[in-house]
Amino acid sequence: MELPHQRRLPEDVREDAKKLLKLKGNKHLIREELQNRTNQVIRLKDLQNLNQENKKQYKNNIEIAVGLVNQKFKSDCQLLIDHANVFKGLLFCTPSMKSTVNAFPELLCIDATYKLNSIRAPVYLILVEDGNGESVVVAVALLVSEEKEKYFMVFEEI
Repeated sequence: MELPHQRRLPEDVREDAKKLLKLKGNKHLIREELQNRTNQVIRLKDLQNLNQENKKQYKNNIEIAVGLVNQKFKSDCQLLIDHANVFKGLLFCTPSMKSTVNAFPELLCIDATYKLNSIRAPVYLILVEDGNGESVVVAVALLVSEEKEKYFMVFEEI
């Protein structure tokens, strides 16, 4: 049986493992490669712990999240902040979503799903009905509270 301090990887090997895990490599193959390089016993749980370290740097960092969403979807992801500069929510809407809501503003539907994220804030899907009678998502919002003013903040941005 190997103890944790005996399984500790050298820093350069540890960084290589993190890079491979970040690329979503096969953990079994990564483990085999690292064991061959270091002649140490490496458990899958050790790799899982390294993977969690990779994820912690992005956890609940709203600025990074907005940047990634804007970059990936070429969207208009906005922070909803009140007059006291307190975070109230996040709104995701692409230019095509905005044109859809402008083309079909007659019926606006909102649905919230709870307990989807680590901050326990409800995720709202905002939909319209298009000319074919089908629902089309026109915005996704994450609001930290369910107050009338927060809904108005979202509607003003769409």
